[in-house]
Amino acid sequence: MILQSSSRICGIESILPKDQVLNEDMGYDQNWIDRIGINSRYIAQSSDRIDHFARLASVNLCNRLSWSVTDIDVCVVISQTPDSQLPGTAIHLQHLLGLREDAICFDINLGCSGYPYGLYVVGSLLEKTKGKGLLITGDFSSRIIDPSDAATLPIFSDGIAVTALSYEAESSTMFSLHTNGQGSKAIHCPYQGALAMDGMAIFSFALAQIPLHMNKFAEETAIELSDIDQVFLHQANKMISEGIIRRLDWPQASFPTTLMKYGNTSSASIPITICDHYTNVEKASKQLALLTGFGVGLSWGSALVQFDKDLLTNTAFQ
Repeated sequence: MILQSSSRICGIESILPKDQVLNEDMGYDQNWIDRIGINSRYIAQSSDRIDHFARLASVNLCNRLSWSVTDIDVCVVISQTPDSQLPGTAIHLQHLLGLREDAICFDINLGCSGYPYGLYVVGSLLEKTKGKGLLITGDFSSRIIDPSDAATLPIFSDGIAVTALSYEAESSTMFSLHTNGQGSKAIHCPYQGALAMDGMAIFSFALAQIPLHMNKFAEETAIELSDIDQVFLHQANKMISEGIIRRLDWPQASFPTTLMKYGNTSSASIPITICDHYTNVEKASKQLALLTGFGVGLSWGSALVQFDKDLLTNTAFQ
């Protein structure tokens, strides 16, 4: 099923903790580092809060866009590691940012597929309000990882991204979103417990399902592969990314990556990679991009978006 929303991504602000950890310094073998493709990660301090990171990034982005917070109709937060069980992070942000009381603010518990899901949810709400919205995605994954879990620890990094969207009647973003709860045990975290991940199950799921999904999405949207300027995959690990790319067999496609620099930042990995890419590469007048996320659920989804030349991107450290 192809879904659509009439919204435009105006800007993205990524924010990561300032404390960098090198996997090599933690005693991981260079062969293993090369296989997962992750050299450095950023880890939040115990005093850091997701809502404070999100507030800083949101204020910076709104200032750069010359947006007033009173114009924001929607604020959606996608995170699996909120600062508190309740109320939701979006509720705290309503107060911290000074959003109107009639702004729609809520959280979604979703992981690495969260970015395309969030873009659709915010875009759909903006079709009703005809205004502006903020999508906040990301986790402090280090807080749910057992330090003795040598297979999982060197993969995940902490990070948040804020995406500013506005209603555009003439803009059409297409989506395909999927869920299969039968695979929920592949990545799960019990209440107040540690993250448990079946790496082989995730690897098999990603290589079997995601290329099929992406090819079907391209077919159903009738998009010519040669028209896609960039493909932004969720940054899971190097083995998964390269496996998907091989099975896709899209020789003309460009697949930007930030794995080596930032690791797996959960639902923030796609917008963080967009920021990194467009900050370092001069944009043409318009860029057509395919965004594909996958992970916890199991769930997966894609969005076909068009970035304008005036897209604002920035990466900060706090």
